[in-house]
Amino acid sequence: MRVGDRQGTVMPANKTSGGKAMLAELEPPMIDQLFRSNNAEIGGDTIPAAEYPAFLRELESIRNNGFAANFEGTEDGVSALGIALHNRHGHVVGALSVATPATRFRKVFDAGLVPALRETCRQLEIDIAANPADPD
Repeated sequence: MRVGDRQGTVMPANKTSGGKAMLAELEPPMIDQLFRSNNAEIGGDTIPAAEYPAFLRELESIRNNGFAANFEGTEDGVSALGIALHNRHGHVVGALSVATPATRFRKVFDAGLVPALRETCRQLEIDIAANPADPD
């Protein structure tokens, strides 16, 4: 079992671990605009009204935990953990995620995936902050 390369693949932010980690840092009015507005409806990005409260609770949990998970939300048999990356001003500029076969996720999680991913993000954020090309 393995997870293939997803480089260049675009997936809905509300379904991926990295996307959820980034969305969790947005203010509620922006979340509403992204998923409940007329523009979201035109773009096909709405979250059904019945599912929206659970989605908002999930974002709150992600904010509290500092990481997001995706349990086969984008692909059968694949789960992932994601953490948002920030620039020197604390603004979200991306996310780092690790995907594993779903059957191995719990073992990898219990073996220290969250602390390892947090440390990697911390190191990347140091590099991002040191980059003079980093936008304000």
